[in-house]
Amino acid sequence: MNRITMLAAAAVAAAVLLPTSSALATPGTDYKAVFRDWKPDRVITACRFTRTQLVNARKVAATVTDFNSYAPGFRENVRREIARHDAGGCSRARARSALRNVRITRIRPRGGLGESVTIRNTGARAVSLKGATLRDRGGRRLRLGGAGKLAGRRSLRVVTGCARGRRRPARIGSSLFACRSRRLWDDRGDLVKVVDSRGTVVARRGYGTLRGAIRF
Repeated sequence: MNRITMLAAAAVAAAVLLPTSSALATPGTDYKAVFRDWKPDRVITACRFTRTQLVNARKVAATVTDFNSYAPGFRENVRREIARHDAGGCSRARARSALRNVRITRIRPRGGLGESVTIRNTGARAVSLKGATLRDRGGRRLRLGGAGKLAGRRSLRVVTGCARGRRRPARIGSSLFACRSRRLWDDRGDLVKVVDSRGTVVARRGYGTLRGAIRF
């Protein structure tokens, strides 16, 4: 089966999964839209499609024998985008959050209380970190409110321990010292999340044993 035949088979399979309607999208149209987006660079644009569209695309691809031989990586990319939705990476709450442009850029889990996580505001405007936290997979947290605002296109390094000579949380330059007495990040691997004041996960990144987790 060549590539053209494979795509034609996928379209035929989609047509029988759901009755065709001019008013409603079908698995076939969803599959074509997702595949067309993926084809140029072999990457599906993050959050461009709904979870239903992605599931439909996955169903259509699954009906074609040896699909992975003709479009390697497509089904895995669809799976990861569905996982992104399930993890909250495409939620409306995240899209509305003032911290929606904050990303986790670096994780240094070793070094005792000197361990750190660096976040960056990729947007152009400053954002307030009041009420925001960093959390691990188990829900333990570091409060970011003491950092005040994070300017646009700027980074903040969040250190678990105290600054030298300090006994309370303090921001010094581009670093926030949380002044915890115990470590937070697991050397072997963990999931770091940025959570806004309303409890919405706006960014997350895994490392070590969890480095394969969906990142946004």
